Amino acid sequence: MRDLEFAGDFVAIEGCDGAGKTVQAKRLADNLRDRGKDVLETQEPTDFRCGKAVYDAIENDLSPEAAGMQFAADRLQHLERRIEPALSKGKTVVCDRYVHSSLAYQPALQHRTREVDLERVHQFNREITRPDLTVLLDINPATGLRRVRERDEEVEEYEGMDLQRQVRHNYLRLAGSETEVVIVDGSGSRDEVENRVLDLVAGELGC
Repeated sequence: MRDLEFAGDFVAIEGCDGAGKTVQAKRLADNLRDRGKDVLETQEPTDFRCGKAVYDAIENDLSPEAAGMQFAADRLQHLERRIEPALSKGKTVVCDRYVHSSLAYQPALQHRTREVDLERVHQFNREITRPDLTVLLDINPATGLRRVRERDEEVEEYEGMDLQRQVRHNYLRLAGSETEVVIVDGSGSRDEVENRVLDLVAGELGC
């Protein structure tokens, strides 16, 4: 990943399925606006053509390596068209999933067909801009899958228990080796998690 300087701040929200990323990204963006920040909310995969191709890659059961390349292509377009222009204007970007999703999920899928290790995923994302802060919402995978089922959503392969255990392991390993990844307890009510996230981000961004 590249370390670049921008006028704005870049925050990514990560975690296993059911961790509450989308809800907390939205709440964080709203809270930062209340504090006077000009905020861009965004997410991955994107609604660009490359992002839509990511879903095709998953549905067509492509190998983890092929899917990883597709995610990286979507991410690069996301940066060029949406994230970096906003950061250059001094906006705060809040992104629901970003590069650490690939670093956690793609190696966890290697038991299926063609293997792809962490270093290979890093290679796919070598031109990707590093976020200023990555908030890792950490929960027990069983809790995450229970939340998914409570939303009456079909539990897909990406949300299976064995996979989520490995994904969580990978996320925690990343948090131990990359200083921008900070763990936040994702258990408890949405309001409790919201306050934890806001306290962390406000402290890091000085707002």
